[in-house]
Order: sequence, then structure tokens, then C-alpha cells
Amino acid sequence: IVSSLKSDLNAAVVITQHMPAGFTASLAERLNRISPMNVKETENSETLNKGTVYVSKGGFHTIISANPLPDGTMGGKITHSKAPPVHAVRPAVDKTFSSGAKVFGKRTMGVILSGMGSDGGEGMAHIRTSGGRTIVVKEDDCLVYGMARSALERNSVDKILPLKSIPRDIIRSVAALE
Repeated sequence: IVSSLKSDLNAAVVITQHMPAGFTASLAERLNRISPMNVKETENSETLNKGTVYVSKGGFHTIISANPLPDGTMGGKITHSKAPPVHAVRPAVDKTFSSGAKVFGKRTMGVILSGMGSDGGEGMAHIRTSGGRTIVVKEDDCLVYGMARSALERNSVDKILPLKSIPRDIIRSVAALE
């Protein structure tokens, strides 16, 4: 997905992967080598920039908070949190999705791929309630369908797409908001 996004995507992308501390920096470096967008591991208190992919730092929840920009638009800022694990994981995508939905409302998009457990369902519900868009990958394209199933069980999914269609839908959805 990351390698298929355009370098001029008018959005920031945050990837929250269930990985321990020390592994997410390597993931960000690897993705940066294959992506037209800049990919980096999150840093505490950094501002989200359009055209950048952020990989949530292992061992911390990635919380998005409001960050008013000089041009009057609302941007986002990343805060690392050592709050207790959610669904036995830290980082938990529920924290990222829910906080992002509070800041960006209808300009938020959540995508869940393969994953164990129920992390993501609650956050996807917050995105959908705020008017944002939600996608899960088709079960046939998943190794484990727990996270996507969690979102489906909450009736918080707009689209179920094959993996290969997700980048195109992200690009199209971001362009529709411009």
C-alpha cells in the first residue's frame, strides 16, 4: 500500500503496527526505501506533515492532538503515551483512530489490514461517527481477520476492498476532500 501512494498525497498517513520498541524504526526505514512518500518513525510532540507516512513508535500509543496551523487550518500533533496497553497491545490503533477522529472529523480515514484481536473496531466506530471514511481489507487477503472483523461487528466499515484496491481508494478519497 505504502509503495503505491503518491509523493504529493495531500494528507499525512499514520501506520500503527503491533510491534515492540526497537522494531518500528527498522520498519519505517524499510518502507522509506520503497515508498515515494517520506516514511519515518514517530517522534513525541512532532507535527503531522502532509506527504509523510509515520510509523507509530513501538512501546507507545500514538495520540493525535489538535495543532492549529498558521494558515488557519487544523493540523495534528503526535504525542507518545505510555498509558496501559489496550487489547493487550501498545501501540493500539484504537487510540490513534479515536484521537485522529476527534481532531480531523470527516477528514479522517481509517484502514485496517490483517491483524489478531479486536484492536481497531472501537477507533473505526469513532471515525465513522465523526463522518470520516473507513475501509477494511477483504478476508481473502488477510492472514488473520480479527481486527477487521471487530470493525465489521461494530458496523463501522464503509468499504471492504481487496488489498490491491486500497491505495487507489485512499488517493481518490484524499483528492475528494481537497
